[in-house]
Amino acid sequence: MYFRSFVKCPTLSGYPLDFMFFSALREKLCFNSRWIFCLLLLNTVLLCLIALPYVSWMDIPEGSWLSYPYIFSTQVGLFGLMAVLCAIPSLLLLWLPTRLFRFIAVLPFIVTAVMVAIDTQVYNQYRFHLNGFVFELLIEGGDQIIDVSWFTLLVGGVVVFGLINAIIMTIVLANRWVKTKKRYFLLGISVWFSCLLFSQLTHAWKYANFDQVIPSYSHHWPLYLPLTANDWLEDNGWVEQQAGRDAHTKISHQKVTNLNYPLKPIAVEAGSETPNMVVIVLDAWRFDDANEQVTPNIETFGKQSLVFKEHLSGGNSTQMGIFSLFYGIPSTYWDAVRSSQQQPVLMETLHSLNYQMSIHGSAPLHSPPFDRTVFAGIQDLTVTTPGDTPAERDRKITDDFLEFLDSKDDTKPYFGFLFYDAAHGTSFPNDMKTPFEPYWDRVDHVKLNNDFDPTEYRNRYRNSLFYIDKLIGEVLGKLEQTGELDNTIVVITSDHGEEFNDYKKNYWGHGSNYAPAQVHVPLYLYHPGKAADIIYARTSHLDIPPTLMKEPLGVSNDISDYSVGVDLFNNNREENWVIVGSYMDYGIVGGNEIIVNRPGGYTEVTDLSLNKKEKRTMPNSELTKLLVQMSTYAK
Repeated sequence: MYFRSFVKCPTLSGYPLDFMFFSALREKLCFNSRWIFCLLLLNTVLLCLIALPYVSWMDIPEGSWLSYPYIFSTQVGLFGLMAVLCAIPSLLLLWLPTRLFRFIAVLPFIVTAVMVAIDTQVYNQYRFHLNGFVFELLIEGGDQIIDVSWFTLLVGGVVVFGLINAIIMTIVLANRWVKTKKRYFLLGISVWFSCLLFSQLTHAWKYANFDQVIPSYSHHWPLYLPLTANDWLEDNGWVEQQAGRDAHTKISHQKVTNLNYPLKPIAVEAGSETPNMVVIVLDAWRFDDANEQVTPNIETFGKQSLVFKEHLSGGNSTQMGIFSLFYGIPSTYWDAVRSSQQQPVLMETLHSLNYQMSIHGSAPLHSPPFDRTVFAGIQDLTVTTPGDTPAERDRKITDDFLEFLDSKDDTKPYFGFLFYDAAHGTSFPNDMKTPFEPYWDRVDHVKLNNDFDPTEYRNRYRNSLFYIDKLIGEVLGKLEQTGELDNTIVVITSDHGEEFNDYKKNYWGHGSNYAPAQVHVPLYLYHPGKAADIIYARTSHLDIPPTLMKEPLGVSNDISDYSVGVDLFNNNREENWVIVGSYMDYGIVGGNEIIVNRPGGYTEVTDLSLNKKEKRTMPNSELTKLLVQMSTYAK
């Protein structure tokens, strides 16, 4: 009778049925949303506790009181943000029945907690975070990277059991907490957001002021990309970067670092010779555009040099190319080096031997931040070069270096670095006689596609290389005329290549893949005491620091103390796999294969022409060796 009257009557207790329906739906949405916020806050606490092992690797110098609130706020802010990301998908499912909603909502939190727990163990052992290569080894041959003994399995089982119980506890607490007043939710969210805001503003401020302590913690946390705002802070008068740079230079001997780099103090044999060194880098110089037509002066110089035909940069970008050239360690260490503002061992050794420095960059040396890394600690470093075009700036750095050669102290050795940018900007003087015709009047990137004919674009690029070669010819000519070459080692190379849709995959420029067009670069190595030769073995930028340090500077350490490379003056060169990096991912190049670790933890395998392969041929044993390279210098 009640049911019959309910169906017939358009109202119940004075309320329309549609109002009753939407009222119930609204109540469900509110209840489920409050519950997910409770779960979010509780899992923030849980993730922070699981992630405590990361904190154990963070060194806090005496007197650095700000480190404590920064580490705490970053821990809460970062893992709270992870919890927020876990909760967001659930907000689309608030309309589901409560039990089903809770079952689905808790799954992302479980996965995240397990992944963080696994990552802490990987980081404790190898000092890098989970990536696609680690997953492959764990799946295909876990005992090759982690010794999976019965005790390890037992501990792993206990950890998983503990995580499950912890997640269940958060669910139970969320069920109780959801009935409390709203102000507690607002308090929890406010605490999390305040921590996030404090940590990011603190990092931005300290990084802009060349502080070494606060930024040095960044690489310990997974997926952590802290805020930087150098230019904005300087433009608004909050900081003076040059003052910070100068202050950092004065105290550069006081290291604050989370790296074991070098593994042992560098020892130089007494009475070692100190030859001059000149490193010349052409930005974006392809390996096949090093020839008599494009770079005739360099090619002529190569007849008295060691010429390496299968040389790889350490990356497909300026950041990783220059990093690998000076540090001799994989690009995966970049974040740790940048945050701790650690000089390369090569530059430290040159400083200790009282070398004069003549550093000249056509492109700014603060973007990427080489003033905080490669050239940290150099007095009166010129960060930017005046000039309206790359060609003008290239002319300027050439003149500046030639002037240095005329005014230097002849009683001391010197190190010169020239970084030419005209090829990167496809720039050359308007009145220059261009050997490559026809060429593009201007570069319109919007016109580039898979069907675009690159001939005129490539000709413009080659004309810019031809111009740079003329400038380098002046430098080499000066060194020869003054007799400097008799006591000077000269390195001529590039930071990365430049692609012109070589493989018909619509890739242009650099920074997008690790095929030869982007990572295969020229290398000319002149040593006054070495005979000219052509080498076809695969080499890389990682070999440059040990080559310059071992014999020329008389460093007696094992090369493995400071580099994963080899001495190029040693004839015992073996074909090897090379770690190459970019801004967001990194890869391995070897044989006819490229293996890329993509963001998100998956790997992609292609041949050298970027055609996908179903499976890699690289053995697990070789991959394990490279993973060890990626952890050797981490503290």
